[in-house]
Amino acid sequence: MKISKTKQYMIVAAVATLVIIFGYYQFILKPLNIEIVSLQSDLADKQKKLDDAKQMLTKYDEFKKRSAAVLRELEWAQSRMPVQLERSQFIESASALQTRSGISLTNFSFQSSPIPKDSYVEIPADIKFNSSFEQLIKFLYEVSVSKNLMIVHDLKVIPFFDKTGATLNSNQTLTAQMVLSGIQGKK
Repeated sequence: MKISKTKQYMIVAAVATLVIIFGYYQFILKPLNIEIVSLQSDLADKQKKLDDAKQMLTKYDEFKKRSAAVLRELEWAQSRMPVQLERSQFIESASALQTRSGISLTNFSFQSSPIPKDSYVEIPADIKFNSSFEQLIKFLYEVSVSKNLMIVHDLKVIPFFDKTGATLNSNQTLTAQMVLSGIQGKK
């Protein structure tokens, strides 16, 4: 059986067409598909990074607001920190705290020497007073908003007992003992 020239040309054309289609797929479409998959992966990574950056930007705005609030509080604290805190000023401030909170001081004595810290100096005083819980809380609040910056350390609260045998004052239900430190800036 002999194949005619026309059929031979048709077979050769069909094989050539298949080779061209195979070559087109193997050398053009397949690399393009691989590149598309790679680019889709890159796009997903970049989209994730973009979403993270947007989220970080919203957090940055919140951070800027918090930072501004912290800076305002720092400025307020620094405005309450004199360069030189005299003991007489400290006593006047403690007396004003006593008056505003309604406590009755039973002991006020300065410790031996100021305590230097990183950016400030503490002038500690041991204080003791009798009060109610409400007065103690009011005293601590008054310390936090006082004209001069002060810090409370080593707060000890014990029930108040009248050792003299006099009638118990209902306002005095506890005895508080603490170290109250006046703060001054470093020179």
